[in-house]
Amino acid sequence: MKCTDKTATVIVFIAVFFLGIIAGYTVSDLKNSVYENNTSMSIPDKCPQNVTNTMELTDAQALKIAINDPKVMDLLGNYSIKSISFSKSNLSNYNCNEYSETCKMNYTMITFDPYDPDPKDCLLPTRIYAQINDSCEVSTAYHTYPVYIANCGD
Repeated sequence: MKCTDKTATVIVFIAVFFLGIIAGYTVSDLKNSVYENNTSMSIPDKCPQNVTNTMELTDAQALKIAINDPKVMDLLGNYSIKSISFSKSNLSNYNCNEYSETCKMNYTMITFDPYDPDPKDCLLPTRIYAQINDSCEVSTAYHTYPVYIANCGD
């Protein structure tokens, strides 16, 4: 298979995307380890009434939690958002041991796709991600960096 500049750009874009997700999980793990190692600290329950975990959250409830978080709003800045997508997942086998609560972690991931401010600049715009945990708080919020598309002006 011949590797063209376009193929290499797509591979770099995919790699950056997954590195962003891994960084988000790492920050989330650090936050969870603080809670696990300090038994006097409790996680406040900010979930809407009759919601016991994020798998029961509606998209509207998850979005409300995200936009009320200062870090998410700071990341969104002045972007005009083209689309918002939601995904729900659980990490039932992730980092499991008999003492860890992380093996029961459910979350809702929200992806904000902004409009491309300059479609002719050969850059894919940044994406903003917010992860809502079982305590109905934003546990991770980050953005990807713009990715250059090689040979897009040709």
